[in-house]
Amino acid sequence: MDVSMIAVLPGGERTPKPAQPDGVPVPQHSGFIASLVSGDYVFVAGQMPNNEEMTGIAKPAYRPPNALWNGTDIRLQTEFLITSRLKPALEAGGSSLKNAIKAQVYLTNIDDLPEFLDVWNGHFGDHPCALTVVATKGLALVESILEINIFGLRDSAKIKKQIVDHKASQHMRLGPAAVRAGDLLCLSGLYAADADGAIPQV
Repeated sequence: MDVSMIAVLPGGERTPKPAQPDGVPVPQHSGFIASLVSGDYVFVAGQMPNNEEMTGIAKPAYRPPNALWNGTDIRLQTEFLITSRLKPALEAGGSSLKNAIKAQVYLTNIDDLPEFLDVWNGHFGDHPCALTVVATKGLALVESILEINIFGLRDSAKIKKQIVDHKASQHMRLGPAAVRAGDLLCLSGLYAADADGAIPQV
């Protein structure tokens, strides 16, 4: 088991408050909140392309077995998550895709990475966020091949999102080198790679 957590200092306007995004279901016994506002930031819990009943994949993200005319599973699930889960969850807290700061993505098949990135960059190419992609053996919803959590800066915040993009590490990452927002500096995941691919073991 791996657990990560973010905490805020008490006081000011940092007291965490839940947002209520429409159409973003929460499993009844999960105990998590889909979208949380703390000061200038909006945090969106990990999202999968489940239906509202939590019994399988949502219809827009579902591809019938052996049917390729509707797209591939990873394209359908990525598009659905961005437009139907991440976007409304950020907007419920007063943020938006363009003000996303950091996303963490879990893929059950790392071979899906190129198609995932193609869809992802269609939405984030002009306003990238720091990005980490992790290969995983499975997710809480067996049919899901993708899970994404994300957080962003509120659109009305006084502080602004700044892209930090150093050329030196461009072959070692999938997103910008980092994204700065106020006191936060979020790095993209780094890989042992250069322009020729994975760095060989010594």
